[in-house]
Amino acid sequence: MPTVYRAGHSVILRPMGRRLKKWRWFAIVAVIAAAAVVVLPVEVFTDYVYTCQDTGSTYGYRAGLLGGRWREWYKASPLEEYVEREAPGTIVHRWHKTYATGVNGLGQSFLFRDGWTLGASKVSPRTMDEWIKHHDKAEVLALYEAFCKSDDAAGAALADKVRAEVEGY
Repeated sequence: MPTVYRAGHSVILRPMGRRLKKWRWFAIVAVIAAAAVVVLPVEVFTDYVYTCQDTGSTYGYRAGLLGGRWREWYKASPLEEYVEREAPGTIVHRWHKTYATGVNGLGQSFLFRDGWTLGASKVSPRTMDEWIKHHDKAEVLALYEAFCKSDDAAGAALADKVRAEVEGY
């Protein structure tokens, strides 16, 4: 490095070209890293889906890698809608994580982690709606109570019974 002496003081001069080159390399590396996070299958967000094993209702949200929750949603099942309409205030949810999907920076799903469904969540909304149409209030409320009191095996047996009955219509 060149040294310049002026009035008894030494001043060290650095060529500007080197400093610009360092910033240029830093900018190039930053752009490549950002592109890699956005394009490559790097999990930036995770979409979670929870299912109620008593009603079959679902809710979910998107969580960021560094925290935070947004894009929350909720979908009530036909069983929950019926019970809320006929016996308000009796719904108690038992939420169970059903799916967790990794999402990259472009919003593309690429990493799927599945849980399992339990109880009423094993019955599709269309099947449950059809079953409710063919039964009276007492039978539907009894089915909800049965799902609430059942463990995993008993809930699966109830769901199979509902599906089999609807297939016979």
